[in-house]
Amino acid sequence: MNPRLFSLLLIALVSLALPVMAAPERTISGVSGGGEEVVVSIDTGDIDTGGIVETLPEGFEFVSTTHPPGRLSVEGRQVSFVLIGDSAIHYRIRASGKGGGMITGVWEDFISSEGGAIEPTWVFVNGEGMVTVPSKDTTARAAAGPLLVPLAACGVVALLLRRDR
Repeated sequence: MNPRLFSLLLIALVSLALPVMAAPERTISGVSGGGEEVVVSIDTGDIDTGGIVETLPEGFEFVSTTHPPGRLSVEGRQVSFVLIGDSAIHYRIRASGKGGGMITGVWEDFISSEGGAIEPTWVFVNGEGMVTVPSKDTTARAAAGPLLVPLAACGVVALLLRRDR
């Protein structure tokens, strides 16, 4: 077998076995109070030691959290969480009136040095309560994510096999 081809096949097979870090995901649960407060939950994915910074939309304010006080910072619309073995973060936000905007966030794993953006979530307040809308369908993307690198590697190997014929 061609040594170059063997190396490419080996790379493709190894990439199938590599773990892919699960990125944090945000969900928002039921409206409480007068329809102005919701609970935001973030599944921290595979982060053991790291941080998450959430930015709330204009007109929304941080109310409370179950996260330990010494690992939380609130400055204006930015809420920062230090993660040390936490599997989830839960916090409440309140809308000051009608309107809407997008909750955005970033994360960083201090051990692996990986990081990125958390999928944005739109929140709207009308006269009847708060409505949330994820900006994209994250279910399909999350299911496909771990397969992208191995599939790309297999595609490169297939192209090289065709070229060597």
